Amino acid sequence: MIVKFLTIIAWIFAVLASGLLALRIVGFCCYSEWDRLRDNLKGVEASFPVTWPGIVAIVCWAWIGTTW
Repeated sequence: MIVKFLTIIAWIFAVLASGLLALRIVGFCCYSEWDRLRDNLKGVEASFPVTWPGIVAIVCWAWIGTTW
């Protein structure tokens, strides 16, 4: 019963974390030099961290893979 609940939670977080990871990678690839210059003029520093979504996605997909 608890394993089934954890697997459902893992599916939710795996999909969300994978989506966030993909969107951050796409955002980094689409962030042009002009965008960087414009943000520097505004005093904004853009970052696209992928560590936490990557770790969460890997752990969740590993859980799903082992309980499948």
